[in-house]
Amino acid sequence: LNEMTDSACENFIEAILIFMADPTCTDLLEMVANFSSSNSRVTAKSQIKNALRGSLAVFQQALQSTLTPTNVKLKFVDFGLDILKAEKVMTLWKKHYVSLSRSVRNKLIVVNRLVDMDWVFGVTSSTDEVEKVGSTYLKLRFSINTGEVDDQGDKVIDVVNLELTVPQFYEFLALMRAAAAQLDLLSY
Repeated sequence: LNEMTDSACENFIEAILIFMADPTCTDLLEMVANFSSSNSRVTAKSQIKNALRGSLAVFQQALQSTLTPTNVKLKFVDFGLDILKAEKVMTLWKKHYVSLSRSVRNKLIVVNRLVDMDWVFGVTSSTDEVEKVGSTYLKLRFSINTGEVDDQGDKVIDVVNLELTVPQFYEFLALMRAAAAQLDLLSY
């Protein structure tokens, strides 16, 4: 990154941040190819790919750790980036931080989406433990879209089965209501 001109470095970092926020809107490999042909100071594709990998790693860690813009700048300075260019990185991080955070949140929510739920309420009529005879239970069956796609292009649906006693079910219900409240809070 130090070998790039200031404007080239800024364009490079901005393209990475836009890609991280929405990977479908930018073809990063095409950008790298165009960048290597248009930037006279850095001609080796390997240099650009290394800068790309390093920058992506720092930005991904910054998102996971919720680093402040100043800490992102310091990370780049620690890796040897010129202080003026690191200031530009900090400015771009501030500019794109909201869209990056939304992207991470949306990926987390979409990855494990509840598709269907079935339940059966029952009473234990036969078991090798006498004290459990006559106890009530609830069987829950969740169909969950994990966000994965199989070889035929179909969505992968995982099935999770739970068998709970009535008190366990009410505890589970309380946890789900608390989670729903948190998600409602995040959606505003």
